[in-house]
Amino acid sequence: MKKLGQHFLTSKNIAERIAGAADISSRDTILEIGPGKGALTRALLEKNPKKIIAVEKDTRLIPVLQALFGDKKKFSVIEGDIRELVQKNQLKKQLGTSYKVVANIPYYLTSYLIRILLENGLTKPKSIVFMVQKEVAFRIAQKPPHMNLLALSAQSAGDVRVAFTVPKKYFSPKPKVDSAVIVIDNISQKFFTRVDKKKFFALLHVGFSSKRKMLASNLIKKYSIPRSEIEHVFRACAIDTKARAENLSLKDWKCICAEI
Repeated sequence: MKKLGQHFLTSKNIAERIAGAADISSRDTILEIGPGKGALTRALLEKNPKKIIAVEKDTRLIPVLQALFGDKKKFSVIEGDIRELVQKNQLKKQLGTSYKVVANIPYYLTSYLIRILLENGLTKPKSIVFMVQKEVAFRIAQKPPHMNLLALSAQSAGDVRVAFTVPKKYFSPKPKVDSAVIVIDNISQKFFTRVDKKKFFALLHVGFSSKRKMLASNLIKKYSIPRSEIEHVFRACAIDTKARAENLSLKDWKCICAEI
C-alpha cells in the first residue's frame, strides 16, 4: 500500500472530526478520494449525505470497501485514478451539479488535486476538505508577507482555513510528519467576476518565477514594460515598488492584473 503513498487513518474520532468539518447535510453528494479501508467513509455515511462516490486506485481495496459498504444504497465505489477521471470529465454524471470533496489524500498529490478540482471541466465543488501534510496545510492558509502560488490559487477560489492538526500516531503505516485538515469553503468564481482568470494565473507564475527578486523586476523582464510604467502601476495599487511576490495579498494581485 505504501507504494501508492497511502497512510491509513486508524482513529474513529479523527475520522468523525473530518466528516464534521465538511458540514454535510442530507442534500450533499460527497466525492471521497482514496477511501482506503473505509475509516473516513464510515464517518461520512453517519452524516447521512445524499450519496457518496468513492474513487479508489488500489484494486486490492475495492473488495474490502464493497464488503464493508456494499449494502449501503448511498455508497458506490469507482476503481480508477482520480487524476484521469477528472481530466477526462468522467465523473460529471455521478456528481451532478453540486458536490463536496472529502479525502485523506497521499501527500504528494495535494497541490495537483487542489488545482485540478478548482480548474477542471467539472462543476466546481462546493467545498474541499483534505487531510494533508501539516506544513502544506498551513502553507495553503498562509497570509502576506509569506504568500505562495498554492495559497493564492486556493484563496482565490474560496475561504481557506486549517480546521485542526492530526498527530502521525493516528496513521498506519505511521508517516514521518504530522497532518492537518484544510478546508476550502464557499467555492465560487466570484473573485474572477472582473478579472481574467487566465491572465491572473499567468501573472502569478511570472511573479513567483524568481521569488528572491523584486516583483517589479520580474514583471519588467517578462512583459517588456518600462520600469516607470510598472512603478506607476504599483503606486496606483498602493504596493511598495520593492515588494517581492510573497509580500502581496490577493487584492494586490487583482489590482496589478487590472492595471498591467
